[in-house]
Amino acid sequence: MLEHLTLQGVAGRLELVLVDHGVTAAAARILGQHHDLEVHRVG
Repeated sequence: MLEHLTLQGVAGRLELVLVDHGVTAAAARILGQHHDLEVHRVG
């Protein structure tokens, strides 16, 4: 999803992304670093 938003040029407006426990903590960290976003696991 983040890759798609980045390709559309709208990911720059995001600051915080919420993900559920289907995303591992390591994957959430990588997503946050790769896209320069704050990523929180919830649920």
